[in-house]
Amino acid sequence: MTTFLLITLFFAAAAAAVSAVKIAESERHAKILDPFHKVRRDLLDIVLAPADAVSPEENKAARFLLRMANGVIRHYHPHKSSMFNLRAVRRAIRHDLRRYREMQERVREQLSDLPDNPAIHKAFGDFVSATAAAYLANTPFIRTEIFLRLLGGGLAEQIKNARHESEQVVHALEGEKLA
Repeated sequence: MTTFLLITLFFAAAAAAVSAVKIAESERHAKILDPFHKVRRDLLDIVLAPADAVSPEENKAARFLLRMANGVIRHYHPHKSSMFNLRAVRRAIRHDLRRYREMQERVREQLSDLPDNPAIHKAFGDFVSATAAAYLANTPFIRTEIFLRLLGGGLAEQIKNARHESEQVVHALEGEKLA
């Protein structure tokens, strides 16, 4: 009888541990996806606004950003380790650099004439922030790696390089619409 009770307790504890892990994973996914859902809600407000309240350019930009947010939300769970793992993305870019450049060019074309609508600019900024947070959450040890790189090399040099790289990213995202 005691053996049966111990076996039952063991399986109950194992089931509770598995449930706790699944709940923690679900909460983590919700924490990462919530900002994308907020972006989607904000963009839906623009897309579903009356026709006379939004220009065709604003509607087009909002629909494009909405497609991007929907794609992330729809494909997050099955593809999170390839979509938001910085190392996997780097490998994929190196593997098919031409395709990546073509895709980036299409995105830049769509965003090059981002309308002067504060709601669209805010949604775009929120989308970029949510994407960065997703990379930090899904790339193993990325924070530790960044911290060790800052400590290992000349801190001033690392900060200078990080600023230069971030300026290049901002220029690539927003610079072409100004040109």
